[in-house]
Amino acid sequence: MRILEWLKRRTPSDTDAVGIEIATPPDAFVAVEPKEDLLSELEEAGCLAPDINTSENIRYDLEPMFLVIDYCDAANNHSRRRITTRWVDRRGSNVFLGAICHERKAARTFRIDRIEGVIDDDGVVEDATHFFNSLLVDEIGYATPAKQKKPKNGGVRSGASTYTLMRREMKPALVVLAAAARADSLLHPEEVDRIMQYSETEANHLCESGVVADIPSIDDLDKLGRLIGRLRPTQEDLDEALRVIVTWPEDRWKRLFKSLCRVVEADGIIVDEEYNFLAEIADWMSETHAAGE
Repeated sequence: MRILEWLKRRTPSDTDAVGIEIATPPDAFVAVEPKEDLLSELEEAGCLAPDINTSENIRYDLEPMFLVIDYCDAANNHSRRRITTRWVDRRGSNVFLGAICHERKAARTFRIDRIEGVIDDDGVVEDATHFFNSLLVDEIGYATPAKQKKPKNGGVRSGASTYTLMRREMKPALVVLAAAARADSLLHPEEVDRIMQYSETEANHLCESGVVADIPSIDDLDKLGRLIGRLRPTQEDLDEALRVIVTWPEDRWKRLFKSLCRVVEADGIIVDEEYNFLAEIADWMSETHAAGE
């Protein structure tokens, strides 16, 4: 069995439909033909405008959060979309969300001021502008198309808050842990607790090593916990996360591996495939680091 084959079989690709049981779509819901829908979204996102000033675009990378949004496009068509977030762009006075739309099974761009609400797994609706502003507070983006390059490994530049630095440094680990936790399609409270235990411990190590200046506050950890609850990584996210993790020093990936074991054990049942998965990832990391020495 290839490394992570067990996990990847249980992790959706970018084009897989993701199910969620929440309230029914809005009364004004209108089914739109995919071609018409795509043209509408491209037009409202400014992608078809020849004079768009892309030199002022600033991009902020997001974790792969699974969200449900109520959206109203430029033609006043209302729809409910299940999405996995990718990035936010500021283009002049407009702000856009890039995401995988599981209804269209493709990448889509949404104007945030046309998102009428962000809905969590419990059916609670939050104002979209407030939701994304809270995610991006203290974030420092990068210009696109890039004359200056995207920060290496999704990192952030100086001036970011403790929470932002912590989030970005932990992103690859959180992707792997969340994917393992959701391998049975459920995220159990015990699994979230184990991931949070890892996050708190790792935050202390990041502070001791000087990556972040301060220990995260209780509010920071609460925000991180809410973020973890929304993570639903895809196979592509796993690949990207692993490319970063193999560059980590040995002590750091060993801490991640111990946490991965705890997450897999959290439901009290370990099947043969889970055991083989843990054994393979341990061998893979050891071989990768031995080859790099």
